[in-house]
Amino acid sequence: MVMLAALLRLPRPTRPGRSAPTLRRRKVRHAAWALLTATLFGLTVFALSSAATGAAAPDATLAAAEEAGVSGGTCGSSCDSGGSSSNDDPSPSGSAYWVTTNQDLRSYDRGVADLVYRYNNWSNSDLNHEFTVQRRVSRSVGFSGGFADYFRVSVGGEIDRTYSWTDRKVIGPYEGLKVYRRQETRRYDVYGTRYQDYDDGSRKVVGRSSGPYTTSNSVLGFVSVSLR
Repeated sequence: MVMLAALLRLPRPTRPGRSAPTLRRRKVRHAAWALLTATLFGLTVFALSSAATGAAAPDATLAAAEEAGVSGGTCGSSCDSGGSSSNDDPSPSGSAYWVTTNQDLRSYDRGVADLVYRYNNWSNSDLNHEFTVQRRVSRSVGFSGGFADYFRVSVGGEIDRTYSWTDRKVIGPYEGLKVYRRQETRRYDVYGTRYQDYDDGSRKVVGRSSGPYTTSNSVLGFVSVSLR
């Protein structure tokens, strides 16, 4: 390149005549310009070829911004397939609900029989006799919470009620009727499970509870006795 620059700086002829040295200098200048043009063209082609090779390198790692631009911000097939999409999880179907799963008898009390009614037939014929006695019934749920509310409704609610009960018995001649009443009590442990249904047909346990439950009822007994 230094030699080409020196050749290009040769002095121009000052006289119009074309001597042999002048013609030689023009030929040398023309040759220098041709060599310089070829050299510059070769350098330009080399630079363009290197730039194209670097842009098409197949093993080049994309920067994060470039990768997002190419893939649209999605991970494509390189995503970790170990987890499942939330769209694949079943959705709850309706509200969770309680079910009584077990009812264990803890204790049973027969109660004591008391005489509550008596009638004697002193006639010589049968007597169709009607009578009325008092009876008591009670139901008690001894715990609270969601399962207690459900169970209380399922058994008809808590009550403690005394009511009149009427019956009719045939009493034979010279016979007496005795009516006995005892209060029978049962104590239970009740167990409940809360379930949630899902739209894929499955069901999951979402809660458990238990507590005491007591019932009490009047039980009547009838005894005929001879009066003779």
